[in-house]
Amino acid sequence: MRFIYFLIFLLVPFGIFAQENTPAEPIEAETGSVESTQTGAIDTLNFPKCSDVIGISGAVQVRLGTTHEYSLVDNNGSVAPTGFFRIQMDDYIEDVKVTNSKLSYTFNISPGIATITFTPIDSAAYNCVGSITREVHVYREVIMYIGKERTDIGDSTLASVFREKSVLLDAHFVGNSFQIEDQSALWNAIGAADILVINHDNIIELFSEMERLQRIKENIFTNTKIFIISPHSRTLLAKVLAKSIANLGITDNNISLISADQLSTLLGKWAYEDDREVVLGETLSYEKNHFALTMSSFLEYLAYAGVSYQFLGFLLLLSVVALIFNILKQIIGLDTFSVYYPLLFAIIVSQMGYTFSLVFAALAVISVVVSNAITNRIQLLVNAKKAFLISMYIFLLLAAMGVDNVFEIGIFNYTIFQNSVAIVAIFAILFIMERLIDGIKFFSKSGILELLRYAVIIAIVVAIFSSRSLQYFLISYPDVIFLIVIANLLVGRYTGLQVVEYFRFSPVLRNISEEE
Repeated sequence: MRFIYFLIFLLVPFGIFAQENTPAEPIEAETGSVESTQTGAIDTLNFPKCSDVIGISGAVQVRLGTTHEYSLVDNNGSVAPTGFFRIQMDDYIEDVKVTNSKLSYTFNISPGIATITFTPIDSAAYNCVGSITREVHVYREVIMYIGKERTDIGDSTLASVFREKSVLLDAHFVGNSFQIEDQSALWNAIGAADILVINHDNIIELFSEMERLQRIKENIFTNTKIFIISPHSRTLLAKVLAKSIANLGITDNNISLISADQLSTLLGKWAYEDDREVVLGETLSYEKNHFALTMSSFLEYLAYAGVSYQFLGFLLLLSVVALIFNILKQIIGLDTFSVYYPLLFAIIVSQMGYTFSLVFAALAVISVVVSNAITNRIQLLVNAKKAFLISMYIFLLLAAMGVDNVFEIGIFNYTIFQNSVAIVAIFAILFIMERLIDGIKFFSKSGILELLRYAVIIAIVVAIFSSRSLQYFLISYPDVIFLIVIANLLVGRYTGLQVVEYFRFSPVLRNISEEE
């Protein structure tokens, strides 16, 4: 009996142990999942470090108080972050949980070095282990230099002095235009600058591009001091940049023109004396109460109010062209077919181009010739003739466009027709050609010479309209228009022999001189 009890005493614990370690169906599935998880954990040991395959994209040099976005990137592009971003700066620590979005953070603690660390929630999702870290230098002030050619200004001794004072001296180079690879990043950096130095030959085009970017993403330039180094004079830049300055919201008296030597002086005072109030160069100012003192300041006021400098320059060029017509007629002796017709045609050519103007001029000539041939037989009244001529002209225009599209010749630039004002130029050409045909015998020797003379006059006027140097000169010194008015009066009073008459009467003059 004792043997039986002893045997039971030994077997019962083994049975209980076996029962506890024999799982039911649900527990078996759970065990399987644990094994799978354990297997996954073992596999991650072979994963590379996240810092070797994934990086944090975003600015590494920022100004205090600005907001910047950071995201994960790998060799294939951006990666949606799912985990924790930790921003640490000295004793300050902030954790931000991010799920499938970028980190947007405002650096408003203090100047120094901030460390951004990203820790994935699930390392297996990124096929890597560990955290990714990025250092960001936070400065209390940013001085940005934008130049056409590369210099060592950003790596100079002055830059080191600035960095010790938590001031970033940043340099960017944009070549001949503002079209660079990462234009939005540069525009954001410009918006964060406290002082902006622009050293560029194409300063006018650059400011126009800045104006375009301002319409896409607004930057606040109220407290930004801007210094410009340009080969152009203040009298020119004050007018051609006025509209852009107003649209950019640059505060009056916050933009100055300086030389390269003055820039060196300014950088030295900013670095070693920490003096931001030093005044050098010429300041651009647009004060309403002083706008009427001179013609130059008046144009500056108009430009700042929104009038395009191209329009102002074109008006001044018109006065020069009118003087040239006056000289050609009164002194040279060339018949310019009045002033308005060649002037109007030259304006059309300069604005629309030679191809556009010549094609429509040819269609206008054909319309006038065909219309005259038909209406002379039918004997229509004047108004009916004009209406028929316009209808014929429209028919030929549509036919020419149809032929151009069917045969894909490419004569017309159809973007011109997006501007409804082009219709004025189209019909002005018709009236000019009608006037020429009525006053010139086309198929005679004298008629051909007159056409050549007319073409030469038009080419001269178009060259004047296309001269940017002359336009810039007139914009810089608009008071010269008073001299042009006086010159017109003097030319109009001229009663001597014309230059053409000297050639025409040269035999007579030669005989008179021989007799004497």
